[in-house]
Amino acid sequence: MNYAESLFALDKVYEGKTIRQHLESVHEQTGEAPEELELPPFPEVLRNVWSKFLDVHRGRTYGTMGVNPLSYQDLLAWMTVSGEALSGWEIDVVLRLDRLWMKSVNDDSKEGTDG
Repeated sequence: MNYAESLFALDKVYEGKTIRQHLESVHEQTGEAPEELELPPFPEVLRNVWSKFLDVHRGRTYGTMGVNPLSYQDLLAWMTVSGEALSGWEIDVVLRLDRLWMKSVNDDSKEGTDG
């Protein structure tokens, strides 16, 4: 989860660019890489479930209020279309990753405000 949280934080948009783009600009200008660009190690044992999360995430829906969290129906639809099954623990991990991503997106909605 640390890896995902750090990655999602770098993808937040601030003043029209992602945090990653801002930090890479600092790196280009100073020659020093900000430590925020260094991600925690990726847990290789979870590569398969990470890949499944990204695949389900690409099919995410949006409503009138913005992005929708992944639901069990979304996971069932993905399993039906892909022909792949998610075990109980994989569903738990995918939904935990989704909560982290949603938190990151919701934090983005505060761009330009003090709150």
